[in-house]
Amino acid sequence: MKYVTKAFSQNRKQDTDGIADLALDNFHEMKSHTAQDLFLQKRQLELAFEKEFPNDYASKYSLVTFREDIGYHEAKVRGRAQDKVILYLLKEGLLPENLELKEKLTMINKHVQSYLEDKVIRV
Repeated sequence: MKYVTKAFSQNRKQDTDGIADLALDNFHEMKSHTAQDLFLQKRQLELAFEKEFPNDYASKYSLVTFREDIGYHEAKVRGRAQDKVILYLLKEGLLPENLELKEKLTMINKHVQSYLEDKVIRV
């Protein structure tokens, strides 16, 4: 029994660390960013993606809350990548209002994949 518990603990370590990191992310986001215009634009965009393309996009919050098939570590990694990419593209003006929502999602997903592969946002 001792070995089973140890193996289980080692197996779950990534996800337990992941949920702890996500809790800290949420604390800092709620403390510092929710009133910032860029954050509000990002959140509005994410809500539109989740409404129009529920099978193609899930925000970090949704990955953690509603996706039982994704562990906390994966939700953290993907969610952080999405946040970085969306905030960067918004800040640089690369997601203009006249761009179709589907085109925005395609661009974001492409950059997120690139970011996940080598931690660089390619524009």
